[in-house]
Amino acid sequence: HQSCLIMHPIRSILVPVDFSNVSANAFRYALRLADQLDANIDLLYVLPDTDGSLMSITLNVQYVDIGKEKLADFFTKGMTAVSGQLQHAPAVRSYVENGNLRATILRHIEAEHNNLIVMGTHGEGNKEVDNIFGSNTSKLVGTAPCPVLVVPEGFDFQPLRSICFATDLTH
Repeated sequence: HQSCLIMHPIRSILVPVDFSNVSANAFRYALRLADQLDANIDLLYVLPDTDGSLMSITLNVQYVDIGKEKLADFFTKGMTAVSGQLQHAPAVRSYVENGNLRATILRHIEAEHNNLIVMGTHGEGNKEVDNIFGSNTSKLVGTAPCPVLVVPEGFDFQPLRSICFATDLTH
């Protein structure tokens, strides 16, 4: 006798972006997955909060504009890389927000009703970046209100046939 976990349909996928090759790979993976699931994608780039000073607020406005430009370029490169493999290009929305990365992701999920997070993770070879993005990925896996699909560095999309769900049965 098997019991199955009933999961809501995935219609909206959140992809946090740090402009690394790892997050670019996660976006390409999410595009192919969204195509299969008929889902849309939210790209989210999070800037650190300002300290409230006039200088910090002024610089933040510039950083937001730069972030929007980089996100547009990131989108174009990702879409171009997989466009020949898509049946229907998913709708993609881009967001640049300020705040703590994990808290901002959780707020975004609540506001936009994302059903899945797709994040890349770095291998052991890049300690500096892994300490930033890798630790955030692992903490999100434990706190996110929706499933988190972690895409290892360099992993290519494979159509999903089954998923292993590990739990300690506390939630």
